[in-house]
Amino acid sequence: MAATKIQKQVQVLATYKFNHTARICFTVRSSNGSDKYNTCFQGNGHESCGCPSKGGCYHRDQLRPVAQAFLESLKVAQRSNAPLNQRNSGFSLMR
Repeated sequence: MAATKIQKQVQVLATYKFNHTARICFTVRSSNGSDKYNTCFQGNGHESCGCPSKGGCYHRDQLRPVAQAFLESLKVAQRSNAPLNQRNSGFSLMR
């Protein structure tokens, strides 16, 4: 009989959003319940996690969609807050 593998669930203790640097970090509890790690995502695609995993980690895998949604919302907000002459609107201001 094959052993059933139970997927670990990330428990987020705190979320830190950096609006001006396109970065989001999460403080997460380890699967042993006592350690804490920081898992971070940047707008340039860089990801990091302080857990001892040598390859992919479940913290990054499970938090990536949340991070991507936040980083995408920053891009939309930055486009809508740009001055009129810097927006991709098909026209430029005459001075």
